[in-house]
Amino acid sequence: MRLPDYAQRQLGNALCIAAITAADGSSQTLLTPLLHEQGKNPTTIGALVAVAAVVALLMRIPGGLLYRPARVRPLMLGALGFSALATFAHPLVSSTLGFAGVRLLYGIGYSVSTTVNMAVFVESIARDGDRQRSSGIYASAMASGYTIGGLTGGFLGQTLGFQRAYAVIAALWLLAMLPVLARTVQPADEASPPKRAGSRLARAQSFSAVLLDPLVLSMVLAGFFINMQQTLFVTFTPLVLLALGLGVSQIGIMRSIFSLTNTITRPVAGHLLHRVDHHRAQTWGIMLNAAMLTLFFLPLGFGPYLLLAIVAGFGRAVAVVANTVALTQDVDPARVSRGVASGILNAALDLGNIVGPVAGGIITSAAGLDRLWLIAPPLYVCLYLGSSTLLQRRRLLAGRSLAGLER
Repeated sequence: MRLPDYAQRQLGNALCIAAITAADGSSQTLLTPLLHEQGKNPTTIGALVAVAAVVALLMRIPGGLLYRPARVRPLMLGALGFSALATFAHPLVSSTLGFAGVRLLYGIGYSVSTTVNMAVFVESIARDGDRQRSSGIYASAMASGYTIGGLTGGFLGQTLGFQRAYAVIAALWLLAMLPVLARTVQPADEASPPKRAGSRLARAQSFSAVLLDPLVLSMVLAGFFINMQQTLFVTFTPLVLLALGLGVSQIGIMRSIFSLTNTITRPVAGHLLHRVDHHRAQTWGIMLNAAMLTLFFLPLGFGPYLLLAIVAGFGRAVAVVANTVALTQDVDPARVSRGVASGILNAALDLGNIVGPVAGGIITSAAGLDRLWLIAPPLYVCLYLGSSTLLQRRRLLAGRSLAGLER
């Protein structure tokens, strides 16, 4: 039985993002141990991890503007090739400036490939009833890739060493090209709903006005803090395990367990969001994730740390699916294209990827690795709750004003 065209596109998008996140997850698993072996201090480690996110942030909106159904294949192939080349170069450069250049190239490829792929996914959602389920499937595919990537990266790093391991990881980026090559080109008339006529510059400028919408700001805010907490976990929990005398394989296992929890719980979260408001789900997910990260200050063993990673992964899973639902429901496609909407959300995620490791590195250098977990996660949650409360009040005031005008 032949699947509908939109379902085929969703399947291709899911396979592609799974391969991308497997490659990215493998690379991230080895990144902190590689920099630690090179003698980099926590502040430098945090800054170098953040370089790719800085470039990704700068490329999100241009990547969204470049998106057109007919351009998907060349854009994706070029971006994936960039990422493969940069991944291969990671262990070949030891100077701080040279490594920053490698991370810059990596950020370009990662940003364009994930932005364009998400835009195609959003376009493929043809029915309102499919949104929660489809968002859960897409988010689960991402988590599956990171689960595979954590195990793969840890195993390769432990058995092959950094140079050979990164060569294999580069091949995973090339593997992500297969779903792109197999994907049918989406006809122009099946693309997003009709948009306002106007110049490309006018459409590019429209996203700034959309950002003033409290619902869109809530989506951006949640994405920002979700990834601040994620990069804190990814960048600095390896240092906790290395301080215990554990190896790269254990780091990969914990990273994989964290991602596996996401894989298992995200489809369930997508189903639950039919009954629970996604704004509330974002808040509870972020708070649960932060509570588990705070407990990493305790001198626990590998087993208890795995348990913390599982519960933290559950909190992140709920928050991520709710945030993806916000992209499909809270952004009006008549006001901004799906490519730009994807760029807006991914820009917020990238900003969290920048601030998370940089702030974590500064706190670690100043207060120590143990106090990092007592300071950063509670601080992030307080800032998120304060900001989201202000936005909620703004939405209520806007609703009352609109009701007054209608009367």
